[in-house]
Amino acid sequence: MLRSEPERPVIAELYSLVKAASRTQNTVVGVHVGDHDVGETAVSGSHFIPLLEACNEENVRVYCRASVKGNQLKADVVLDVTKGGDLTDAWLEEHLYAPVREANVPSVQAPKDHGSWIDDEET
Repeated sequence: MLRSEPERPVIAELYSLVKAASRTQNTVVGVHVGDHDVGETAVSGSHFIPLLEACNEENVRVYCRASVKGNQLKADVVLDVTKGGDLTDAWLEEHLYAPVREANVPSVQAPKDHGSWIDDEET
């Protein structure tokens, strides 16, 4: 992923993942970069869960800016994100709910011949 560079900007996808422990199940946040599953966020990643659940309900995938830092032996992915609780209702409306509503509105293609819009009786 680093291509001989010490740091490289990437786009990461966040997703929720249910992990089974010995007696319980925990939801964690997984991270993909390109075709690579690069791991899970730390315990502090739990603040993404409500956002990921809302996005999942709307069939919206979650991406963020990130950077890969490291070398041939070890690389870390650093996410550039905002906690789900810090997002405003206006941001959620614009980026999560409005695009989904717009996608569900059927589109009508305009006729190529604008003259067909005019009723023959009016001409």
